[in-house]
Amino acid sequence: MVIPRFVERAMRGDKLKVYGDGKQSHCFLHVEDAVAGIVALAETPAAVEHMRILDDRIAFVPYKEAYADGFEDMRRRVPNTAKLTAYTGWQQGKSLQQTLDDVIEEFAAHFTMPVAAAAD
Repeated sequence: MVIPRFVERAMRGDKLKVYGDGKQSHCFLHVEDAVAGIVALAETPAAVEHMRILDDRIAFVPYKEAYADGFEDMRRRVPNTAKLTAYTGWQQGKSLQQTLDDVIEEFAAHFTMPVAAAAD
């Protein structure tokens, strides 16, 4: 949900929010690639791009304000898709840039800028 939330806030001109201290790193995968991998895995009987989320336009939100007590986040998320590829031949097909472009295009299709009040 990081990419859709960032895109929506950026399109509204709002500050981007990151929960925690911003030192986490994530791998992103286009939903179409995820679905293709799951379908390939489901049909197999034998059975990333990586970036930091830290920028000037980010407001840090402590975990205790966003989640229940005791929440812990992993500092680094790097999925291993080697078995999925070995079993099914699946590989990620879309780059992070293509994923961002698709999310932005989807939001832009439904996004309307707030109308400023007319000056009297």
